[in-house]
Amino acid sequence: MREAQLQQKIVKHLRTLGYIVYKMDPTYQRGVPDLLVLSPGGVSTFLEVKTPTGRVSPIQQHVQSQLRGQGFSTHVIRSLADAVDVLPE
Repeated sequence: MREAQLQQKIVKHLRTLGYIVYKMDPTYQRGVPDLLVLSPGGVSTFLEVKTPTGRVSPIQQHVQSQLRGQGFSTHVIRSLADAVDVLPE
């Protein structure tokens, strides 16, 4: 499965669970995570979607480090199960 297909599958499933999911636009900031997920309890989580063999680029690692430094939750996920596991219920 390609990354775009996995991303669509994740977005669709998370929305059925009640999460608000936004696709991030890397136009103005390279390395920004793919998805911003807003949980019903007011928690925000950034998700970088990769295939099982996909690699996180150095700029993506840097942006994730910056986000974590500001207190945001950010995760690299490689499956639908990964996405569900890292999000608050």
